[in-house]
Amino acid sequence: MKKIINENIILKGRPNFFLSCKKVFVLLIILGAVSYISPIVIDYITQMQVQLLRFVELPLIQAATIITFIIIFSIIIWIIWTLISWTVKEYVITDQRVTYKSGVLFQKNYAYALF
Repeated sequence: MKKIINENIILKGRPNFFLSCKKVFVLLIILGAVSYISPIVIDYITQMQVQLLRFVELPLIQAATIITFIIIFSIIIWIIWTLISWTVKEYVITDQRVTYKSGVLFQKNYAYALF
């Protein structure tokens, strides 16, 4: 943010963590559910593969484990990305304008004049 001559900063901060990162709490609940359900699903697939092994040789257990790992890893990355994107958001309120900065990879700056 470039400071304008005779401009006084009134407030500088970032959005409320709990209001801005509601998605993190939902993702943590989903992560817990997936972590709880995945052993049950893998156990079921193991039993199913034992029955199917007579007919077809498919690596179902390996595929289910890899898919579960990819889902859990993706949710964790999404949580980290949401938290990082919260840390780079910033509001600055001055006596002449309001500015908003955001963006993890590409910085975006918005400025709105008050009058």
